[in-house]
Amino acid sequence: MRRHIVSMFLSLDGVAQSPDAPEEDASGDFRLGGWIVPYADEAVGASVPTVMR
Repeated sequence: MRRHIVSMFLSLDGVAQSPDAPEEDASGDFRLGGWIVPYADEAVGASVPTVMR
């Protein structure tokens, strides 16, 4: 049996687009890129490589 693990950055209101930088994805006139940056801390930074491997 195979396992599929899905990890994504998703805000509480369902935004998954462009979490890292404003210029990452401006499609559809999306102007809120980089929304995760104000909430990131050392714990988030340390967990990302583990989750993304």
